[in-house]
Amino acid sequence: MATFLAFGLFGFITGIWEVLLADLRTSISLSTGAFGLALTVGILAAVPAMILGGRIVDQFNPRVLIGITGLTMGLAILGISQVDSYLLLVGTFLLYFAANSAYDVGINAAGINIEQTKAQQILTYFHAAFSGFAAVGALLTGILLTVGVNFRLLYIGLSIGVTIVSALLLLSRSLPDRQQNRKQIKENVYHRSLFRNFAVVLIAVIVFLSYFAEGTIENWSAVYLRTWLTLPIIVGASGVALFHLAMATGRLGGAQLISVFDRRWILRAAGVLGTVGMVLSVITTIPFLILVGLFVVGLSMSVVSPIEYSLAGDFAPRRSGEASSVVSVVGWSAFIISPALVGGLAEVVGLRAALAIVILTASLIAVLTYRIPDHDSQTEKQSPSELNQCTLSSKD
Repeated sequence: MATFLAFGLFGFITGIWEVLLADLRTSISLSTGAFGLALTVGILAAVPAMILGGRIVDQFNPRVLIGITGLTMGLAILGISQVDSYLLLVGTFLLYFAANSAYDVGINAAGINIEQTKAQQILTYFHAAFSGFAAVGALLTGILLTVGVNFRLLYIGLSIGVTIVSALLLLSRSLPDRQQNRKQIKENVYHRSLFRNFAVVLIAVIVFLSYFAEGTIENWSAVYLRTWLTLPIIVGASGVALFHLAMATGRLGGAQLISVFDRRWILRAAGVLGTVGMVLSVITTIPFLILVGLFVVGLSMSVVSPIEYSLAGDFAPRRSGEASSVVSVVGWSAFIISPALVGGLAEVVGLRAALAIVILTASLIAVLTYRIPDHDSQTEKQSPSELNQCTLSSKD
């Protein structure tokens, strides 16, 4: 239950965050390029935070990382509510994204631990909770903005809520912790970095592509609908909410598909479907068709990251923290690159054309999935200790 709540909190924060980005940008009169650069600089703090977070999880447990980073996010969000200059914006972004990214490592490590303990592929359900709560947060924010609530008050309210829930998670004893031989883990777990494991790195690259698509839609869809197409606030918020609703729906359905089809085939289909959805979103200015396209993109991208985190756990048994960290570090670099890249392209060719880059990333997901090694048979035949040794000795 605590892990479900942790994923839900993360989604709720994300949904509200994405809708309010348009208001935050407008409040300090920034161009798309300048705002994208601020996001990119802020997200740079994510890389060291995720590496450190992975080590904290493996040496201690996910609860410590989740609780502390959640409290830090609450503080950062409160700071963002008072932003009135570009310098302050960048500073608060640095704090927020450092905490946000490390929190992501913690909850995914907790999910991987549960999967490996129960021998069930249930990480998709946790990611569905994230997406469902993100949809609720986005829609609720759109409604409150429509009735005239100041966006800064929404940041303050979110900060209070995040602080309370994070404190409860820090005190919780129900977050999973795989109690193993800590001395053995300290001696062996970083003997050979998973950054040198071909399968894990390839998985991380595919997550990078899916996160690039997700981040582009999350950061720019509301801006595109509300400022470029001058649609009402509720329509812009609905685009974000619909995207996350599609993610939640896809993840719930994906959990059922995983029990029937090979995970790699599901990933290939997701890449093709995401390509089709994004083409539909950018070839028209009809709001209904744009929203349908965003829904299709969300539906397709929904299964990519949970399946890939699960696969990474298969290739790195008993190293869930580092596996989650490696995938998150590479994947989150998409959030570092995409704001500045899409924002810069938008300055030159317009936001509508810049969003078309998602077509490329979705297509690459379908292609690269063919390179993921088949590890299912090894998982069935080998014990966790044998798999760990196999991972440690694998060559690129």
